[in-house]
Amino acid sequence: MLKIRIVMEEGFDENKQEFVETEFVIVELEHSLASLSMWESVWETPFLSKDEKNTEKTISYVRMMILNKDLDEFVFKKLMAEHLSEINRYIEAKMTATWFKDNPNAPKNREVITAEIIYYWMIS
Repeated sequence: MLKIRIVMEEGFDENKQEFVETEFVIVELEHSLASLSMWESVWETPFLSKDEKNTEKTISYVRMMILNKDLDEFVFKKLMAEHLSEINRYIEAKMTATWFKDNPNAPKNREVITAEIIYYWMIS
């Protein structure tokens, strides 16, 4: 799970002569098969592809990953580039104890992986 802090409002501290956070929200996100499946059902395209996603599709996936569903819609307007970078690093992170040895002579797998294929692998 990833927790990101989103500043909702800032004020100016006259004594310290600096800007301070006056309100923030902690957003809890989880990159999971459930969020992947929800996103693919909306966009009808594989999420785990090499195709680059536009901002709309990226924000859409962030919405699917959110665990605290009672967030104000204004939170999404406060997402900054550094938040999206952190979320992308989280999505791309290995986060598993399983590893595979790279074989440079192995044929490249061109199969497109979707949530449905992962569910199939799980029950096979």
